[in-house]
Amino acid sequence: MAGDWIKVREDLHEDPAVLQMAAELGTRPEHVVGYCVRFWAWASRNCHDGSVTGVTIVSIDSVLNVPGFCALLQKVGWLEVDDPGSKTGQGATVRIPKFERHLSQSAKTRVLNAERQRKKRSRNCHGQSVTGVTQKVVPEKRREEKSNKPLKSPGGHSKDPPQKTRMTRMVYTDQFESFWKAFPGGRKTKKPQSFQKFQRAVASLDRDDAAEWLILRAAEYARSNQGRSKFVRGPLPWLNQEGYFDEPTAWEGDLFSGGNGQPEPEYKRLKPRPRRDLDV
Repeated sequence: MAGDWIKVREDLHEDPAVLQMAAELGTRPEHVVGYCVRFWAWASRNCHDGSVTGVTIVSIDSVLNVPGFCALLQKVGWLEVDDPGSKTGQGATVRIPKFERHLSQSAKTRVLNAERQRKKRSRNCHGQSVTGVTQKVVPEKRREEKSNKPLKSPGGHSKDPPQKTRMTRMVYTDQFESFWKAFPGGRKTKKPQSFQKFQRAVASLDRDDAAEWLILRAAEYARSNQGRSKFVRGPLPWLNQEGYFDEPTAWEGDLFSGGNGQPEPEYKRLKPRPRRDLDV
């Protein structure tokens, strides 16, 4: 499609996987970045739900004009083939890991939304810097402020009655209440913040049933080993980390409980980390 695009990290040429492929191909990392961009652009046009059926890795190599490049992508974990016993992947299905998070239309929508928010914050900060100039208080102004102070009684208390602070109650949608009910218990805190994050997640997902899909993912997480263990994440961290994009296998036993009842080191991969444009 004319004008279509994909998101790429600025520091991709420094990624260890890129350096490894460059060393094995005997070329510069910048060239490998170009091959990767060409491959991801092909995947963005041809993949459905992150996979292509019936294509061979040999044919993909011919499209890229780089023999053996798909084998290197498999080696670094950026490409999966469902027939590991076949050297060429004849008649196999190839999959792009984390396709939904990085190359799908919803991923592009999230990037555009984030860029709009960044520009909006930048404009707000610029406006505050322009209008936030301290004005010198002239004597007439000080006298006026002094005359407007409330009179005090002999006991030292102001005659004006104190004003009561009104508390605004958060009103939640039925969809969020269903999400909150479906999410596993144990660490259900910060409901107002979770509601705001839920609304933003629904708006960023490029699907008509975004809210229902989040509810189903929360219910699936609640049934998983992690959802029923002491390592369960709360709703707010789960939404902040986009846990709804996690593979269901990432929530099962081997990643979260060792033989001594302690989490395996791989569990650390699910902790928050600096967000980058393309994390493959």
